[in-house]
Formats: sequence, structure tokens, C-alpha cells
Amino acid sequence: NKAAITGWNYDSAAQLSDVAGTWTGTALDGSATSVTVTSTGAFSGSSSGCSFTGTIGPRASGKNVFDVNVTFGAAPCATPSGTAAGIGINHPVTGSSTLRQLIVGVQNPTRTGGTALFAVR
Repeated sequence: NKAAITGWNYDSAAQLSDVAGTWTGTALDGSATSVTVTSTGAFSGSSSGCSFTGTIGPRASGKNVFDVNVTFGAAPCATPSGTAAGIGINHPVTGSSTLRQLIVGVQNPTRTGGTALFAVR
């Protein structure tokens, strides 16, 4: 149900200004993660010693979804120098006038592995 997230409207266009900044949260494996997104959609971050970079941008469809591309760094990343792509959504945190949540899910090109990020700022 696309209306299940309070304050998120699937039919409005995603905005880079909503995701620019530094996010802290948890990766799918429970690792503490930090990501900084620039105003152009480039990002860099780290999780348990694994550094990564990538891009996030509004989906061309005009819907409230972001396309996400990630390149992982060297070990200890689970997939050293690997890539992944997927989607992200961003919405206000229910009950807060200032907090936002970013949820990202990506998978590798062969679709045999992936990860997710749940972060706030």
C-alpha cells in the first residue's frame, strides 16, 4: 500500500534536497552506518570499516522514489570493489517536525546478494 507511510506521497516527485545531508542508521546486518549525500546526489559513507560511494537521484518517472547506485571499497567490505543498485525512499518521521528517514535497498548485478539501510537525520 503506497499510502501506508505517513507523510510520504508516492505520486509526488522525489527531491534531492530531501536527502542531502548526513544520515546515521543501521545496515541490514545491524552495522552502524553513516552516509553523507551532497546536493548533487553523490554520496560516501562507511559501515563497520567498509567504505562506499555512489549516487542517489530522483527516479525519471516523477514518482517519489530514488534510484541508488553503490560502489563498495576494499576489504573488509563483504563484496570488495563490488557494485549494487536499487531504490530509496525518504519520508518525515511520524510525530517529528524535523526528522526524516531514508530507507535504501540495493542488490548486486547478478541478484545474488544485497543490503539495506535504515537511517535518520
